[in-house]
Amino acid sequence: MSGVAQAGLFFFLLFVAMFLSAGSKSRGPRIRDEDAETWWHARQSWWNDRR
Repeated sequence: MSGVAQAGLFFFLLFVAMFLSAGSKSRGPRIRDEDAETWWHARQSWWNDRR
């Protein structure tokens, strides 16, 4: 098997593995609340607590 064929096979298997791992939606989102992870949400909640 040539190097080009090996590289193609490797990338194909990598693509299939990524596709299969992204297809399982039963796990739920990786980040449950994106706003809670940002500095903007922290600043906004701090400002709202001051009111």
